[in-house]
Amino acid sequence: MKKTVVYACIMAAMAMTSLHAHAQARMKLVNIDRPGVGLNDPTPVQSVGGNPGKTLGQQRLIAYQYAMDIWGALLRSSSEIRVEASFSPLECAPGRIVLGQAGTNSRVWADAIFPDGAYDYTYPIAMADALAGYELRPGENHIMSFFSSEVDQPACQALGANGWYYGLTGDAGGNTLGRSNFLNVIMHELAHGLGVEGVAMLAGSWGLRVQKSPWDEQAWSNIYSMNYNQFEMSADPRLAEAITADGETVWKGRQATRTAGLLAEHRRLLITRSPALQRHDYQTVGFGDQRLDAILGEIVLVNDVVGPDGVDMHTGCDGSDGQPAISNAAALAGKVVLVDRGGCEYGLKALNAQRHGAIAVILANNVPTSVLRVGGGTFGRQVNIPVITVTQGVGAALRVGSPMLVSGFIEDPKRFYGLDSGGYPRLYTPSDYQQGSSFSHIDTDMTPNALMEPAINRSLRADVAIDVTLDLLEDMGWPTNRNGTAMLGNCDTTVPVYRDSFIPGANLVAQNNLCRASSQGNRSQQMRCMNDHISSLHAQTLITPLEVAKARQCVARI
Repeated sequence: MKKTVVYACIMAAMAMTSLHAHAQARMKLVNIDRPGVGLNDPTPVQSVGGNPGKTLGQQRLIAYQYAMDIWGALLRSSSEIRVEASFSPLECAPGRIVLGQAGTNSRVWADAIFPDGAYDYTYPIAMADALAGYELRPGENHIMSFFSSEVDQPACQALGANGWYYGLTGDAGGNTLGRSNFLNVIMHELAHGLGVEGVAMLAGSWGLRVQKSPWDEQAWSNIYSMNYNQFEMSADPRLAEAITADGETVWKGRQATRTAGLLAEHRRLLITRSPALQRHDYQTVGFGDQRLDAILGEIVLVNDVVGPDGVDMHTGCDGSDGQPAISNAAALAGKVVLVDRGGCEYGLKALNAQRHGAIAVILANNVPTSVLRVGGGTFGRQVNIPVITVTQGVGAALRVGSPMLVSGFIEDPKRFYGLDSGGYPRLYTPSDYQQGSSFSHIDTDMTPNALMEPAINRSLRADVAIDVTLDLLEDMGWPTNRNGTAMLGNCDTTVPVYRDSFIPGANLVAQNNLCRASSQGNRSQQMRCMNDHISSLHAQTLITPLEVAKARQCVARI
């Protein structure tokens, strides 16, 4: 499921203080909100999704600490990573609602870390400290992060925002209103602060690179057969083309490529008959009914009332935004409705078709780009029929022949969502460059959805699964605890911190810290809290019976 609410990546900061060598990383929250607001909001709330906080601020702090403890268990560093956090009025506009922003506050030249380090190669400060084995810039906070204070406000919700959800166990059960999962967003933004962000960018019409980085080293342009560190310093027109070539920048790192290959699903094709059988590529969207198998039956092209120029743009805007009304509204009932791009929000087009009885909507591009990426905008939440998008070429094919029937879907055994023909995961490089999103995320085509896509989606479970995100950091050179096990004090639970994209051990460490803090010294309460959680992990098949037994032994020693 793809949603229009987006993350953004900005430049931020990191540093650390000494612990023992090769320890799990320790992350510390630096709360920069004023008293009474954001992370300090005293509004009383009920516990939700395993989050026991009694005020809004407490629930936000608990979720943030939980995410930091997960990341700390996954990474290795002898320095403390200090993370600034605040709630701020981030962008909330039609079609674009920013939930969070984060990144590394500073970067370190390689020659300050390694004796023979390249003079033009930089690392995010947290990664630099981890590699150096000590704090390079004592006293500096290391990750800067901001989260939207707007999404809970009526004005922003009128534009499509749906507020925050502060549960710690995914959306199932507690998040009945479909709110944005705060823990998932924190996990995403912390990854940006740790280094999941590109240095190359588009400045006006020029590609710009002022330094090299480990991210850019692994990012590969299929157009130019080179990594992004190999483009010219300063302005390079080839870089401008590469960074806006949709689907043509991939990740060449070994670990992320391996995991993406294991996770990626076979691409499905739309089957039509008119009467000849045809197969078409399509894209999913983040609104409407996600059960696409309901897209069956006759395709009807929406027609607009034709103006003096005699041109029908097939917008389906039905009188809104200065566009003409739909002229064949009665013909849409019970049909799969084809609508062209342009004139009004995509969510409104789908909603108009739904109001006239359509059973599904196909949105067609009206320009010859490879992919039509859409969001629900202000009206997407009201759409409850399936919606997909197609290219201009496919849209043209779907209006040729009468009747044109959708007869189902079929898997392509040789193609996978989110991967290029060589099996490498695609990075997000849309043709319309998006500052803070382009080149610093996994492509939205990835299925199942990935944590580091630029848009949040409800299928994520960043509390227990991290897909390729840890792999991205490890490919860059981050020391990780991939082969470690969860330690409760000095007791080894044998539960792997990481196992094939799942993170049961890291989750167990975070939960133990939460149970200890919330029990306030009550040993029996802490043990009950942990044993209940261990049972939950086992019920989700995240840990084995033997791991359950060993983890309970460790809990008994608390």
